[in-house]
Amino acid sequence: MNIHTKGPWHVEYELDENHEKTDTIFVCHAETECEFTAVAHLVNLDATAEEAKSNAYLIAAAPEMWEALEIIASGGGGQFQWSMQKAEALARKAISIDGEKL
Repeated sequence: MNIHTKGPWHVEYELDENHEKTDTIFVCHAETECEFTAVAHLVNLDATAEEAKSNAYLIAAAPEMWEALEIIASGGGGQFQWSMQKAEALARKAISIDGEKL
């Protein structure tokens, strides 16, 4: 049963009063106010800034990864070639940030 918040999800940084990024990162649904309805709220305490950023993007990629896994698990429903191409495209999107591979 699939009961998670539907994607797409995106990453937003909390900004301070000078509009500078803080150590707080939100992962949010694209159609909501991030500050109030975050799917995940990461605070960079023990992780490096780069590690926290990667963790946030990994969490944000979860809906695409889930969809790719559902396609693979279904066996393609008789359309194996198309299904694998779609799953590959979703997987590639999930492991990139702004088109750049992590």
